[in-house]
Amino acid sequence: MDPEEMKEQSIEKVPNLEVAYLIHHLQSVDDDPLAEKLKKMLEDNDMTPMYDRLCHTFSWCTPDNPRLSHMQLANMTTLFYLEGALFRAGDKAEKIDWMLKKAEYYSKIGDKISALRTFEEAFKLSIPLGTLMDALFHVVRIGMFYLDYKLMHYKLHILKGLMYHEVNWERRNRMKIYEGVYCISIRQFHTACYLFLDTISTFSSYEIMNYARFIRYTVYLSVMVLPRRSIKKKIIENHRVRETLSSDPETESFLFSLYNCNYAEFFITLAKIEHRLKTDHYFHMHYQYYIREMKIIAYTQLLESYRSLSISNVAENFGVSEEYIEKDISLFICSGRLCCQINRLTNTIETNRPDKKNRQFQLIIKQGDLLLNRIQKLSRVIEI
Repeated sequence: MDPEEMKEQSIEKVPNLEVAYLIHHLQSVDDDPLAEKLKKMLEDNDMTPMYDRLCHTFSWCTPDNPRLSHMQLANMTTLFYLEGALFRAGDKAEKIDWMLKKAEYYSKIGDKISALRTFEEAFKLSIPLGTLMDALFHVVRIGMFYLDYKLMHYKLHILKGLMYHEVNWERRNRMKIYEGVYCISIRQFHTACYLFLDTISTFSSYEIMNYARFIRYTVYLSVMVLPRRSIKKKIIENHRVRETLSSDPETESFLFSLYNCNYAEFFITLAKIEHRLKTDHYFHMHYQYYIREMKIIAYTQLLESYRSLSISNVAENFGVSEEYIEKDISLFICSGRLCCQINRLTNTIETNRPDKKNRQFQLIIKQGDLLLNRIQKLSRVIEI
């Protein structure tokens, strides 16, 4: 099914995660047009609790602003109507329906505590499986909005258990996207990568993000996780990815500059990607780690084809100074991430990759030392 056809079938954007994306972006960068866009989204949806908090955060206005009073009145009117409908509900099914609508409205206006409390009250009732799963997906989205990792983890764990009784392919695919987003937020990039790759052709979670953002995340994860051959097969030769990247030249350049070994262009694009990740709702906690890993991948890709390369040659390839290359590569050598050494006599970088068995042996020794240290610390605590 075409992504645009799936978009028409997607569920309502509650809570609207685009608001969360804009809030985080504005906390990192001053941008007046985006601030106005955010204000309009809050006002159009009568998000009084969120608007009130952000007025203090961004110094937009005073709490007695007339627009805020109008939004509060709209909230009170809607909640009064929902309370009345819930009170008049006849059977249990109708009561559950109105209770979930009330929880969803709290979620829509940005009242996290009231939304979660109302959802938990509904969960105590006998909710049909499909309705229960949709409600749990909604709670996970609340966790995504506020980056509440414990909430996401707990509700996704429950959803995984319910999936054994679920045969709806749409919910199964949605589960992969939700879990993938959670994995990004806690730096489990390998898991997130394969979850996203599985859903490129079946993506329908427009309540979380648009398709362009999803493909951008998939590319970021794939170039870090997949071997070169798999990148070509699963990303570069995928017509959906290519079509989407045509409207995102920055991500397209990031992908192809690394794959085509155009390292000078790759470093320029990597700096732009760093800014993107720094202001991204899910990646911002991990942007330094991601940039560091991508540098290691690029350096390894160049050095693995040679026994030695002059520092000037490497610097020329990456479009930076010799001092920068020497300092950067030295750090990765000291941390054991690059198997090479710098020869100051010849001003070259010499590779000294160990064989596979030797590398595995060194890894076992290192992990064994860490385990012994932890056991010793634990034994001291137990003795006390």
